[in-house]
Amino acid sequence: MCDTAKVNFDRRLGFIGILLLLLGSAVVASLSKDTLRYVDEIEYQQLAQSLVQQHQYMYHGRNITLYRPPGYAFVLAAVYEFGGSPYTAKLVNCLALAATAFLLMRLSNRIFPAYCSFVPYVMLCYPVFAYAAGTLYPQTIGGLLLIASIRLVARSVPSTGQLVGAGILFGFLSLAIPSFLYITPFFLGYVILSRRKLAKPPLISAGIFLVAMLLTIAPWTIRNGIVFHAFVPISANGGTNLVLGNSPATRGNYKPTLKEACGQVPYIPNEVEFDRANK
Repeated sequence: MCDTAKVNFDRRLGFIGILLLLLGSAVVASLSKDTLRYVDEIEYQQLAQSLVQQHQYMYHGRNITLYRPPGYAFVLAAVYEFGGSPYTAKLVNCLALAATAFLLMRLSNRIFPAYCSFVPYVMLCYPVFAYAAGTLYPQTIGGLLLIASIRLVARSVPSTGQLVGAGILFGFLSLAIPSFLYITPFFLGYVILSRRKLAKPPLISAGIFLVAMLLTIAPWTIRNGIVFHAFVPISANGGTNLVLGNSPATRGNYKPTLKEACGQVPYIPNEVEFDRANK
């Protein structure tokens, strides 16, 4: 009886923490509401609106682009398609943050069952989580996709369907934040080397995850090849970010022109060629 009461208390404690995290991040989001304070937010907004209004991925309704990865713009477009606003999208981020805390609680329960209810309180101690949720940035949705992928792969007996689901989620995470592609080998290595029971042999299970991930990314890669006549798996912004990110003219709420940032760099209209020329 005492053990049951303790479990129920721990569960309530965890859900109270999740509620506090949700309310705290929602308060932060309400401070800005529909206001967009940073260049990145404005550009994601433009891309989402172009998807909804013109069914094209472009800036200012006229310049087809692959500069930014599309994953978060797709999320924003889904919100706007149903009549949402930037403030609504920020509240979706807040819900994603709360869902991440819940999944982290479930995940940590397998390692530290006595302390898993403290997960949301630890997250509350890092205000950046709440602040990021109150902006149109992909990090909050990305965190949810990452933890959901780990949760599926790390199940005691991951089935074929769960491996496929993890691959799809991780593929969409890569479409939102391409740098996560670099940790793909760790996912595959875990599936292959862990001693967990699998529906199929380890190499085949890892292959299922990888194929599901690649198939999620493939339509966007094909689109880039058709439109830009180049192999660009997700986005082409390495060289551009190198130029702009190291310019003293760049600010959090101001993106300089190429001439302002680095006058000696020649402008090339094609984004792929420009990216290659400045790496």
